[in-house]
Amino acid sequence: MALRIGELLVQEGRLTESRLMEALGEQKKTGEKLGEALVRLGFVDENVLIQTLAKQLKILRVVLDLMPAVGAAVLAYIPAEVARRLKVLPLHVKHKKLLGVVMTDPSNQAQVEELAKLTGLTIEPMIATPSQIQRMIDRSYGSP
Repeated sequence: MALRIGELLVQEGRLTESRLMEALGEQKKTGEKLGEALVRLGFVDENVLIQTLAKQLKILRVVLDLMPAVGAAVLAYIPAEVARRLKVLPLHVKHKKLLGVVMTDPSNQAQVEELAKLTGLTIEPMIATPSQIQRMIDRSYGSP
């Protein structure tokens, strides 16, 4: 069985066991995801969390700040309002069958299925930091 994100961060020396326990307690109080609690509490940097999630989920991590804005032909697959609501961004299309989409939560199967239904394509989830996704959505679709 794959390690949970907290266990993986502890194993890699990125987080102490005591801070993990504190964040888990905070997570129970707020209902947020563990990763969100870890970043909000300042226990783990957003980039470290995303790098670890990519490793855990065995998916590609994308550094959007180093990329140009996404072209209109690719953006047309996901309307701006959907991209903003789901915090996702289409990055590329392969063979008119596969749409590479960067997401804040690629493990959210319901979101992947919603995008597949919307686009009619198979979705290839990728991950980036929420702040980078938001900046790239604004750069590519235009600010709201």
